[in-house]
Formats: sequence, C-alpha cells, structure tokens
Amino acid sequence: MHRIEEIEKALTLLDTYGGQLSKTARALGINRYTLRSWRDKRKKSAHP
Repeated sequence: MHRIEEIEKALTLLDTYGGQLSKTARALGINRYTLRSWRDKRKKSAHP
C-alpha cells in the first residue's frame, strides 16, 4: 500500500513531466499502470 504522500509526489512529478506516464514511473520506480490509476482517480475526484 502506498502512502498519500507518495501518491501526491508521483502526481506532482507527473505534472512536471507533462503527463508522461512511463518517464514518471521510471523515475519513481513504480508501475506505470499504478500511476495511471492514481491519475485517473485524481481526475475523477476533481470533476464530479
């Protein structure tokens, strides 16, 4: 299980990298599908 701080860091880095999932996942050492899931959940919660 990932901590909320880790998820926020990953999503911030994803924004920094212009939404590049593979580059961000590689930099953090996490699965890009996990990162995509986090991104999609953030989008869903931001737009009810």
